[in-house]
Amino acid sequence: MIIFSKYKKKKVIGAYYKLKDFKKGRVDICPDNEFLQVGLVDLKDRNFLSPHKHLRQIRKISLTQEAWVILRGLLEVKVYDLNDKILKKFKIGTGDVFVLFRGGHSFKKLKKNTIIYEIKNGPYYGNKKDQKNI
Repeated sequence: MIIFSKYKKKKVIGAYYKLKDFKKGRVDICPDNEFLQVGLVDLKDRNFLSPHKHLRQIRKISLTQEAWVILRGLLEVKVYDLNDKILKKFKIGTGDVFVLFRGGHSFKKLKKNTIIYEIKNGPYYGNKKDQKNI
């Protein structure tokens, strides 16, 4: 599900995908123009991926985007719009993914043994240079 800003109507804020909604094949979760790209691929009918590498590209990246993949447990996620107001609140659990393109976020652990992967584009310059509290 793509989350759009209410403050700037056509701006994409984030996306999340619940594993229970996946049927088969491939799902590209992010719009093609975003810095961070996340896809879900069913390898059931595919035994091999042809050897390849990605070509060198010059990309201009102006903000940090991040994704969380829930390995185990449950999170309550709050997404904040471009004007720092709460835009959406939802829960994601084991196998689900959330991608934040812009705006803000917070999350709260709802199950004791929750484990997530957090993935961001870099380089990372530390909290003082890279983030602000809202």
